[in-house]
Amino acid sequence: MRKIGTGILWIITILMLSSVTIFNPGQVTDFFVTLFNIKPSIPELKPIEISERDREIRSIAESITQEDVSQIITDLSGMGSRVPGYAGHRQAFEYVKQHFEQFGLEDIKVEEHTVTVPVDKGASLTLTDTGEEIAIYGFWPNHVQTPSVPSAGISGALIYGGKGSFSELNGKKVEGSVVLMDFDCDQGYLSPRMLGAQAILFYDNGRVTQGQAMDKFLPVPVDVPRFWVKKDDALRLLELAQMQSPEVRLTSKMDWEEVPTWNIFATVPGSEDYITEREERKWKDQQIVLSAFYDAISVVPALAPGAENASGLAALLHTARVLKQNPPKYSVTFLATGSHFQGLSGINDFVYRHSRESDHFRDKIPDSLSVAGAYLDGELIPRDSEDFEELIPGSYKIDFRLFIGLDLSSESDQLASFSHGTFNNPNWQTDNYLNNLLAPYADKFDKYMAKVFPGEEVRHVDAIAPPKRTWKNFMPIRLGFDSEAVTFVGKEGITLATPSTVRRFVDTPVDRVEHVNMGNLTRQIQTAIAAMMKAGEDPEFFRVSKLKLQDRGHSLRGQVLWFDRNVDFALPRVPVPGGVATYRQPGNVHSCAGVRTLIIDKTTEGPIYDIDKLADDQTEDADLKLFGDKDKVKETGWFSFEIMRNRFTNRILAYDIDEEGTITSAPDMGTEGDKKFPLTQRYGWWENEMLTVLFKSRSISVFEIIDSSYLSALDFMTVLNDNDTQPIEFGYTYLPGQSTKEGDVTRAAVTFARVDEFTGEAERLKVLMSTGLFGVKYLLINAPQKFLDNPVDKREVNPDLLEEARGEGYEPGVIFRPSYQAAKDMWVIDDVRMKQLAQFGIENNRLTLLHNSAREALIEARQHLENLDYEGFMNASRRAWGLEARGYPEVMATANDT
Repeated sequence: MRKIGTGILWIITILMLSSVTIFNPGQVTDFFVTLFNIKPSIPELKPIEISERDREIRSIAESITQEDVSQIITDLSGMGSRVPGYAGHRQAFEYVKQHFEQFGLEDIKVEEHTVTVPVDKGASLTLTDTGEEIAIYGFWPNHVQTPSVPSAGISGALIYGGKGSFSELNGKKVEGSVVLMDFDCDQGYLSPRMLGAQAILFYDNGRVTQGQAMDKFLPVPVDVPRFWVKKDDALRLLELAQMQSPEVRLTSKMDWEEVPTWNIFATVPGSEDYITEREERKWKDQQIVLSAFYDAISVVPALAPGAENASGLAALLHTARVLKQNPPKYSVTFLATGSHFQGLSGINDFVYRHSRESDHFRDKIPDSLSVAGAYLDGELIPRDSEDFEELIPGSYKIDFRLFIGLDLSSESDQLASFSHGTFNNPNWQTDNYLNNLLAPYADKFDKYMAKVFPGEEVRHVDAIAPPKRTWKNFMPIRLGFDSEAVTFVGKEGITLATPSTVRRFVDTPVDRVEHVNMGNLTRQIQTAIAAMMKAGEDPEFFRVSKLKLQDRGHSLRGQVLWFDRNVDFALPRVPVPGGVATYRQPGNVHSCAGVRTLIIDKTTEGPIYDIDKLADDQTEDADLKLFGDKDKVKETGWFSFEIMRNRFTNRILAYDIDEEGTITSAPDMGTEGDKKFPLTQRYGWWENEMLTVLFKSRSISVFEIIDSSYLSALDFMTVLNDNDTQPIEFGYTYLPGQSTKEGDVTRAAVTFARVDEFTGEAERLKVLMSTGLFGVKYLLINAPQKFLDNPVDKREVNPDLLEEARGEGYEPGVIFRPSYQAAKDMWVIDDVRMKQLAQFGIENNRLTLLHNSAREALIEARQHLENLDYEGFMNASRRAWGLEARGYPEVMATANDT
């Protein structure tokens, strides 16, 4: 009996712990109420007591006017692009610093770090006949492929493509053209590109939205030069394109650059008094960090006014001024970060330097810094000691109790507390442990609003543990919050954000001040100020619990190398200076309302060859800039991710890009690359190192990777050379797992062909795609067109002809009209194989019928193309592809068996 009793107690204990760690407590309560038919008692409602202090707080909060808020939004959105690397970014930082100083904040700290961003060096469109030059602006890169074009520029006829439907393109010569398109075309701009267009121009047709902006850049490095034309210029170009299709010349240069950005923060110190009579804790030792960001984002990085983006900063500045004038009892640090939209880089730099829960990293962060060195656990670590070198540079501990991020939008006048975002959480999962930990703060804010603004419509929404609902009900689009980075490293953090909004103009070049609802934003700022004033003097604000979060932030650094066998035949030794190393957050999402999920770092510059190994007779011909001391060579080509943004296995992809924006080296996925030096980095020790191998290459862009029969995305690629074997060096980039996903997919992929180091010529490649290891649906081999135009007789088939029918592969560039090419390539190889089988009396009437119908469709497609009937061309090409794809696996299997 004693054992039974002990077992029952253990079961009860586990269930009780599960109710607050694994499950939602509200749902658990509802379950037992229903199970036991418990009739809830109705408590006597007591009137809310409104104190004189509550009235005073309301008066202070409501002193913030629309004019005050409008001034800040107008100032910031008028600075030009606030993306790091652009002039407006530095101006915004100085603006914040100036306001902190005006408020009388003391000991203002500025910390610089770098981020890698696309910097637009200028683009133009010139009308060849008149010489008139029109400014255009490059779009955000597709993965790492910028919209740069060769320095000589590109020339072609300007045509209007509408929304990119094939019917809208009918009658226009698309190949070689520059196409002006409506912004709200979804991914329709890929249609003219795969028909042969050289570049795409977008303009504001009155339907520019954040959702449309997400479609205008892709998570794979396909070559699609895309540009923005300002509205007045676009309307003139539109008229010209519809009347005469004038000849134009386009130039553009955009580079990935490592640029500085700054975090700036200052603290209003709290009271020296003890919080309670027990004299256990002082007010000033309990710290709140209130944070917002001053950078902006746009799918056109040179045009990022970021009016909506500035909403959170406006709230931070007003709150800082009020709390400086009305000091809280708790210490409050006001933090403005400068690279929120670059993968939450700003807040990640702050917590990396100051606030970790991992003992491993806490031992690398001193308690304070001095001229002599750093103090850690009461001991001085001299600056000239080895132990000092082990510390995180410029770091010191800031052990705050709660981080509160401000991430507002003006589309509603309500404010909500969130514990979840989607930057670290692409599958919208709910962490009930996190909710239970942070829910008391949302409950506090609800109670504060009831006292400060009694009887008003709802000002604050509990989106952490809302009754009968979940946080997802208040977040209709993906949002990336700074508090996600904070909780990821084990610190408590929430975000005050505007609920149930779509942030229509965020991440667009039209995120301007005229679209901001100042009334809604002002009410939210008043709410935030009141909440912070109440929290700052509430002795019971901070939760009392033994629940803690786990620090999951690990670091990764690595070196990017070329495998130059002239330097070392066995191992890659030559570092890649100035390359870009990347990884992407899990899930097929490349932006969370502007927060980019592709994390990028530029590799360190320096010499790549050891000068001691340069022979005297080679000095005259060598580029001495490439040579240096051995120790300096070892420091070249390194990347560093101080906090990996997720706890999963990440695939580190690095590239080298030349002055003209061409990808000239890509990750080697062959036997001497990924197979020996894996590109995937597992979630391992706190600090990890790796190396990644690149090969000299050129890209091949492939579009329309959609199964024409089942309309599912093709997400398994095989690359072959002209001998139908896997190349020793090759690479590719596509989104895996798309065939099982619902919703939008990325209809493009890229493969990389090796460049011969002596001839400079690129290897031709064949591309096979499917939805798994078996059953090829997409075959691009560049089979001879003549075999379709004049099919061979079965008596002519011999090994040489069969070899020719296998195709020679495609050169680097873009495979234009891919559905036709795939159908033609599949038809040619099937035709020769079937006729080879017929020599041995092996024939299949059903396959022959499908095969003949596919040829008829291909001939029809060519006729439509010659007549510039693209709708008919695509319909016939896809029909031919579908017909031939049905028979291809059987023909191939029979030929292999025979």
